[in-house]
Amino acid sequence: MKIISLNKKGKYVLIKFDNDLECKIHEDVFIESKIRRHDELTQEQVDQLNHENDYFNAKNSALRSLSRRSHSIFEIKIKLKQKGFQTKIIEKVIGYLIEINFLDDNKFAEVFYLDRLKSKKESSQKIRMQLFKKGVDREIISEIETNYYDEEQLINNAIELGRRKLRLIKQSETELKRKQKIYSFLKYRGFSDMVISSAFIELKLN
Repeated sequence: MKIISLNKKGKYVLIKFDNDLECKIHEDVFIESKIRRHDELTQEQVDQLNHENDYFNAKNSALRSLSRRSHSIFEIKIKLKQKGFQTKIIEKVIGYLIEINFLDDNKFAEVFYLDRLKSKKESSQKIRMQLFKKGVDREIISEIETNYYDEEQLINNAIELGRRKLRLIKQSETELKRKQKIYSFLKYRGFSDMVISSAFIELKLN
């Protein structure tokens, strides 16, 4: 099939063929292809052009997501799937990002765990569940938790969250009721009985 026209549309180039077929590709992909008006292309070449365009767009989409925040491999796969990219394109992008060290579930889990533990004041159990939902392998999660588990930090987290909750509880509540509410609040957030018990001493709820 012969190319009969090339029309620039923003950052894309619309290619029209003599058999009424059209395809729109990014200008960077077009430049890389070195195709020109009146060139003859086979269907296989057109398919390859579309493949390279999809790969280019998927790769850029993933890089934009990673520029905003770190992601797990699973998260990037889901984002690209939701945008309609085919599995083979997604896997190719993931492979590229892993190769250039832009995707690494070990590093992602480590940074995520420490941030949630120290900045967000969360429990180790809650962080573990969040990492699992983000598709991080159980073995990686277990290793990160083993390496960075900080009981003192967890107790401090429970104390800080407990204090915030206490401010919201009516002063007219009995001491027992206050204690029950704080216990339920911290337990729901994944803190262990040992951590809660230690926090209660500081909160004067023991």
